[in-house]
Amino acid sequence: MCSSGNNIQSNNSFGTETKIQEKSQKGRESFTWPDDVVPAIAALEKASHLALSSDFHKYNQRLQKLLFNLKINPLLTQCLLNGELDPKKIFEMTPDELKKGLTSEEIVKETVKKELDESEGMQMVDVRCLHGI
Repeated sequence: MCSSGNNIQSNNSFGTETKIQEKSQKGRESFTWPDDVVPAIAALEKASHLALSSDFHKYNQRLQKLLFNLKINPLLTQCLLNGELDPKKIFEMTPDELKKGLTSEEIVKETVKKELDESEGMQMVDVRCLHGI
C-alpha cells in the first residue's frame, strides 16, 4: 500500500533545481526536479502511448485526467515517484482509484478494515418485539 505523505513543498524558481520534500511513514524522502520526476512522468506517458496511440482523442483525454489527479492527489504522486505504483498500473486505474490514490485491492482492504473496526464498536442488544400488547 502506498505510504501517505501529507507534506509536499516545492520552491519553484525558473532554471534551478527544486527539491520536493515529503514526510511519510518511512521517514523523509526527497525528490529532485527534474531528475526524479521526469523519468516517472515519461514512463507514465509511455504506458499511455502504448495503450492508446491509435486513438489520439482518447490518449489526450486520459493524459489530462492523469495530470489532474496527480496534481490534486499527493498520495498518488508520491506512489508514482517512489515507484510503489507502476506507471502502467496508474494508467489502468479507475477514476475512483485515482481519486483515492489506491488500487482496487487496497480499497477493498481499507473497506474491510473499516467495517471490522465499526463492527467491533457495536454491541449486540436483545430486542424483542412486543406486538399487540
